[in-house]
Amino acid sequence: MQSPTEISQSYIERYALGNVMMKFGDSDNFQWEPSENICEWQGITCDDDDMVVELKLNNVNLQGKIATEIGLLTHLEKVYLSWNQLSGTIPSELGNLKQLKDVYLHTNSLTGPIPSEIGVLENLEDLWLHENNLTGIVDPSICDLKITLFSVSCGKVKCKCCNNFCS
Repeated sequence: MQSPTEISQSYIERYALGNVMMKFGDSDNFQWEPSENICEWQGITCDDDDMVVELKLNNVNLQGKIATEIGLLTHLEKVYLSWNQLSGTIPSELGNLKQLKDVYLHTNSLTGPIPSEIGVLENLEDLWLHENNLTGIVDPSICDLKITLFSVSCGKVKCKCCNNFCS
């Protein structure tokens, strides 16, 4: 039986995930059909406590923006949203996801700077952001992380720690 805290978190995750999915809309390769259990939704993986740990919707022709409510999915470890048509900025709320290990947002149409809030994600291992329209200077706090692979499009993003990972 779930504790009140787990039940509350479950409702928060359902709300957050619903908002994230609605921002994406429908595509030819992805039809959002919510069931009672969010762990059964397409592209969602949950842990043993039914908390969302992975959002995997690569190459399904998603459009729209990444909703700020993604920051409410506090157990999220992996975000795979590459090879879509996502636009807008990368939400700074990703910085709320302290368990985050992998972020794959490459090959979209994302714009703006890489949020400095990513610099607090101590568990982050892979950050793939190339083939977008990102601009600006990467915050030094991101360079201080022990990221295994940090991939950006170097012509548009200035980054002291990205030199070996330009695409």
